[in-house]
Amino acid sequence: MSTLVNFAVRAAQIAFAAVVTGLSISISQGHHWGGLPFILGYVSFVGCVTLLGAFAGLAATWVELLQGTIGMLVDAIILVFNLAGGVVLAIKINGVKCADDGNTDNAIKLVTNGLFNGGWKGKESYYATQPDGDKTLLSLCKKNQADAAFLFLTVVVLLVSLAMGFLRMKKGY
Repeated sequence: MSTLVNFAVRAAQIAFAAVVTGLSISISQGHHWGGLPFILGYVSFVGCVTLLGAFAGLAATWVELLQGTIGMLVDAIILVFNLAGGVVLAIKINGVKCADDGNTDNAIKLVTNGLFNGGWKGKESYYATQPDGDKTLLSLCKKNQADAAFLFLTVVVLLVSLAMGFLRMKKGY
């Protein structure tokens, strides 16, 4: 892969990984009662691993060992981690609209979704008991949707990297 293309791909990967990591940590800090949903910790982990993979991809420009099959294997593994995180996060969001549109069904989904509600104590969710809880629920909902979107964008970037690596290997250099 050309150095310029590699830098562009890795810059996008670094940016997306930083966004995923930052959003995931921010979302995790919004959880107050009970245990943190596993997917939030997993997505934070994926963001950090993706960041490390991006730096390894940049290093491949100068370190021959990281070029070729090893670099493609690292990208493929990170791609699977990101895809799994994005799919599970999208499933857990469960079609909730991040809007206060007066829809009772959507409001119930927002309050009962463990990714947004701040945790459970008995039959109450944390943000349902807070004065500005509705705004925080909507904010956490939007952050989760953005997190899933950036995981999928990272998958696209890694597919580009794998395609470029495959083409390079096919040409024999």
